[in-house]
Amino acid sequence: MANSPITEDATLISPPRATIEQARSYINRRGSVYTPQDIEVITNHYWRHAVPAGLDPLLVIAQCIHETSEKDPATGKWRPLSSWWAQRPRRNPAGLGVTGVTRTTPPANMQGWEKDTRPNPPIWRAGLRFDTWEDGARAQMGRLLAYVIPAGSETDKQRELITFALSLRPLPANLRGTAPKLKALGAKHNPTGNGWANPGIEYGKRIAKIAQEIAETQI
Repeated sequence: MANSPITEDATLISPPRATIEQARSYINRRGSVYTPQDIEVITNHYWRHAVPAGLDPLLVIAQCIHETSEKDPATGKWRPLSSWWAQRPRRNPAGLGVTGVTRTTPPANMQGWEKDTRPNPPIWRAGLRFDTWEDGARAQMGRLLAYVIPAGSETDKQRELITFALSLRPLPANLRGTAPKLKALGAKHNPTGNGWANPGIEYGKRIAKIAQEIAETQI
């Protein structure tokens, strides 16, 4: 599908540069806490919503893989969709709302907070959870589209996803339309000095690397 190498200068608005079967194979070969049946359902959400919005689902799923991969202590290999935030019941595909802020006592309002019982005593972490993977994927795509498209230039499908995403976590108005290419999702390369990742010097490059690997995957 991809006729030329995918780099950090790749535009997010594009026809798919790889197939859904390639994405599934890439994830399953690396292992995940999710089963192959789960991966089939999850990837369906990306291709079903991204393509009508003009968004390349390959780059979106590559971002998800980058954000949610966790190293398997037994093998030392990175497993996609296996991070604590990506696991049920959180289903967070891309660090949405995850600021690194924690607290040792329960917040008065649990919205935007998740209890982490791994430490003893437990802590509460800032971040979003999603009841379904479809909602998580839609939120990720909508936020990406907000970075890509200036306000007022959206199609109906793009506006639907953006409205959903920003209802969960607003995006500063000055960031709208500032990242048509992967590279600018990193604060270092965004004209505002802010971005999805901070400092994000190699953020776009790392997502592009995963996307290229998926596009080269043999079924």
